[in-house]
Amino acid sequence: MVGVSPKIAPSMLSSDFANLEAEAKRMIDLGANWLHMDIMHAVGIIMCYSGKHFVPNLTIGAPVIESLRNCLCVN
Repeated sequence: MVGVSPKIAPSMLSSDFANLEAEAKRMIDLGANWLHMDIMHAVGIIMCYSGKHFVPNLTIGAPVIESLRNCLCVN
């Protein structure tokens, strides 16, 4: 399609959470257009051969996103 360009948006869920600011800056420095922030709610369910299995939530919530915005000077 004309005028469409790909965007790179690495998931921050695979980051080192102890160094999230540095990880975010590294992704931007390496050319990321956006940072993908995984936001989940309720209880995660994984379907497998033996049935449903409930797993704990893995999430990046609003306070973390706000902190990253402040660190990265993003409006």
